[in-house]
Amino acid sequence: MLTPDTTIVNKLFYTVYPYRITYPRLGRLNVFYWEENQPSKHAIAMRTQCLLYLQTQFKNRPTDTHNRIKFNNGYHTHVYFTDKKDFLLAQQHSKEIHLKYSIPLREDLKEILDEFDSKVEIRQSLYLKEHRYKVTMAYNYKNFPQVCEDIFTSFGDNANYSVSSNIKSVTNRFGYHGSWATYSVYCKSKIDVEYFTFMFGEDIKSISKIVLVSELDK
Repeated sequence: MLTPDTTIVNKLFYTVYPYRITYPRLGRLNVFYWEENQPSKHAIAMRTQCLLYLQTQFKNRPTDTHNRIKFNNGYHTHVYFTDKKDFLLAQQHSKEIHLKYSIPLREDLKEILDEFDSKVEIRQSLYLKEHRYKVTMAYNYKNFPQVCEDIFTSFGDNANYSVSSNIKSVTNRFGYHGSWATYSVYCKSKIDVEYFTFMFGEDIKSISKIVLVSELDK
């Protein structure tokens, strides 16, 4: 039996859950797979038993403010946990079908993020090693190429900013563009973000800020 990979994450899943276990798809197996791609009867039995265990073992308690676990079903099933004890307990069941574990960078990650704005990221290093802020642009189907051209013209040569390659591609220099991609500008300081927001505020989707791990305990 292979040991599942463990990924360390610096955010909460759905802003609530610090822990995650990834399984093969667990639910509605009879309608999800084409007949020729159906898992074996043994595999289906294991997954069904696992799903039943998760649904019954981690029912909400009267004191819970959020669901103890959350399911996200696709080709894989991701199961998210609010409590470390629940996560560790689930690790001991149906080990044969565990694919990956995701654990927080710090056990007090939720408490730390609760102290900050929801768009704060806890990381070991800054964006591109020197930018603390990331501005993500909202894609639109009207004047987005012109917006990207204006961004590149205004900030492409400014050392306080770094314009992502996706934005550069929209200026017809290369490649395709569309709502499937992320378009970002990285800023060194709060003043840089404020100036950028002054110019392109109507086109901004979100702004995130990095707090370094080395800064947390100071």
